[in-house]
Amino acid sequence: MKEALYVLGDVVHTLQRERGCASIFLYSKGEIFLERMLFQFKETGNALLSFHEAFERWEKQHCLEQAEINKLADIAALCEDLPRFHKNITKKKMSVSDAISFYSHKLIGPMIQLMVEIAFNMKDSNPTQVSAYNSFLQWKERIGLERAIGARGFIKNSFQDKEFTERVIFLLGEQENYKNTYFALASAEQNELVEKALEIE
Repeated sequence: MKEALYVLGDVVHTLQRERGCASIFLYSKGEIFLERMLFQFKETGNALLSFHEAFERWEKQHCLEQAEINKLADIAALCEDLPRFHKNITKKKMSVSDAISFYSHKLIGPMIQLMVEIAFNMKDSNPTQVSAYNSFLQWKERIGLERAIGARGFIKNSFQDKEFTERVIFLLGEQENYKNTYFALASAEQNELVEKALEIE
């Protein structure tokens, strides 16, 4: 169901931006990005409100497979804990690694997996185009992770740290791989949309 992909896509996007803001705030020990982060918390709240309203409707109308509804319910329950999570970040009671892990592994990762699952189960879905869609989502997520993790390099001057640099290089490699896979599998229409968004000449 396309609506679910759009709604979940909005939530993932706001959470990716929130993860980046929170990383910069925590890496700087609260010295920068507080206002930008608080604004992003509100943006995420708006996206989650739309998600919860849509989820209730999908559940009543049986628009999705029961397994998908169950996974959405788990995600919705985790999202209800976000206000407490936000408070811990604002009060600097959380490490950057714990924050990134929560966003990436508890929320964003499962949402992306579910989006791909929903796309595969849609009527008349094209496996090749769904695989391209998955590569696009993973490509975008690697870019978001680079922003969240790379912030440490600029704020704490960590690019001299070999382990940190290798981690960033690994992410860049994954990003390039997913990008190339996307363009190899995507339809002409999908390619055109992404190229226009990226302003590739």
